[in-house]
Amino acid sequence: LASWGMYRGSTFVLQKSVRIFEPVMEYIASPECDVWDIDVDNYIKDENINKLIKCAGKIEEILKVHKPTRTDWDTLVTKIMLGVFGNVPAFDAYFKIGSGLKNFEEHSLGKIKNFYDNHKSKITKELKTFNDKSPNEEKANYRYTDRHYTNAKIIDMIFFTKGLLEDTCWGNYTGEKSKTRGNAIESARKAGYKESRAKNIMNKEWFKERLEKVKKKEKQK
Repeated sequence: LASWGMYRGSTFVLQKSVRIFEPVMEYIASPECDVWDIDVDNYIKDENINKLIKCAGKIEEILKVHKPTRTDWDTLVTKIMLGVFGNVPAFDAYFKIGSGLKNFEEHSLGKIKNFYDNHKSKITKELKTFNDKSPNEEKANYRYTDRHYTNAKIIDMIFFTKGLLEDTCWGNYTGEKSKTRGNAIESARKAGYKESRAKNIMNKEWFKERLEKVKKKEKQK
């Protein structure tokens, strides 16, 4: 959690002792927690999606992180689930921007499954890149392990990177930092971009060119 930014600033866990995780660990080790074998490829089973939702709810209940005014509770909970089980992406700010999904819920998991189905061959290829390493292939930049990445982890990296690029691109050329993909697209639309082009803000060269044209028009006015 620390390496994923959950122990910085005014984050929830930074204000607590690490003993807050003791009951979470007890739950994870109990027979009640039966989500170890779930990955995106078998989200198709309704019972598995329900198990994931139930697991998240239990961790949330134990940590007491859900408040009516708090919208980021699922970031902590899903980062725990990704780190321990590898069965869901982490619903942090950049993942939400990149995926367009707002909350950890049944609908979002269904969308993730659809994405997997549509890009299964590419995701499988990436998995092989990370996982098909033998002890004889060890190099300085990695070490052989029996612990393999999951489909959920690959999808987490895809949308985290997409969200990061999208957010960074917007900030680089506007001086602003969008916290949601929707806000970035809406702002681009208000600046005079067409709907289809507004969604292309990851293309830095196009975005820079369009922004310069808008600024030029404003000066002329």
